[in-house]
Amino acid sequence: MGTVTVVEYNTAAGSQYYLTTGLSPASVTTTAIYPTQTAMLLNFTNTTSSSTTVNWSSGNGTARAAFVFRGSNGSAIPTDGLSYSAGTAYGAGTQVGTTGWYCFYNGKAATANITGLTANTTYRVTVVEYNTVSGVQRDLVTGLDPATVTTG
Repeated sequence: MGTVTVVEYNTAAGSQYYLTTGLSPASVTTTAIYPTQTAMLLNFTNTTSSSTTVNWSSGNGTARAAFVFRGSNGSAIPTDGLSYSAGTAYGAGTQVGTTGWYCFYNGKAATANITGLTANTTYRVTVVEYNTVSGVQRDLVTGLDPATVTTG
C-alpha cells in the first residue's frame, strides 16, 4: 500500500512554485499479478515405502505451493487469494477444498520432502507458482505439470 498526492505548480523564470495547501493524499493498494511460467520437470528421489523427495524446476512466481494427492490423476487447483499451510506429513497441510489434495510445501525452494506415505501406493504431486502483494495471493493454475510416484 502506498500514498499518492497530486501537487500543482507553476514555472516562472526557471523556478517552480508549488501549491502545498489543501492537499488531499489518497491511499493506493496494488494487487499481485499472476506468474506466467509454471513449475516443471517434477521428479522424485529417495523414494521409500513411507516418504519421497520431490524436485522441480521453478517457474517465475515469487514462491510456490506443492500439493500431494493419493491417486494417479488430476491436479490441485487452489483457490485464488487463499494461502495454504504446509505439513510435510501426508494429510497434515491445508487441503484444497475437499479434493484430497494436501499442501506439503510452501516457499521458495525447488525441492521438498513428503513423509507419512503408505507403502505400495501411488501419489500425484503438483507445484503451483504464485505471487503475493499486500497479503493477496495470485495462483497460476493453468499449464500445471503434475507427476506421479509409487512408494516401495
